[in-house]
Amino acid sequence: MTWWDRLGSVASATCALHCAAMPLLPALAVIVGELNETLEWGFFSVAMLLATGAGWVAHRTHGSATVLLGFGLGLVLLGSGRAAEALSLFEGGGLLAVAGGCVLVLSHVQSMRCTHACADCPMEAA
Repeated sequence: MTWWDRLGSVASATCALHCAAMPLLPALAVIVGELNETLEWGFFSVAMLLATGAGWVAHRTHGSATVLLGFGLGLVLLGSGRAAEALSLFEGGGLLAVAGGCVLVLSHVQSMRCTHACADCPMEAA
């Protein structure tokens, strides 16, 4: 089921792009205000949910430890970055969130490759 990975890739990439763009557009951040915070939590939640689902499905489908570790690392980085931003723990929270989003995108892509490569394997039929 690669729809998890396709949606997850889009969500993670959107989240990473949003996190990367916001520091570059301070005027927009001021104008958008509260909407920005709502968008950040929304992107974060969707990316985390889809990555968790995709990781679980990927592990059951093709059992790739590399893909599972990628999803785990991406979730930790994205979660740590978002927590650091929300709680003002340190200045690098945005960079952690961007890195986490990028790792999740790469994990979704790798998961799709693994699923495509083992399309005829017995685990896919299960």
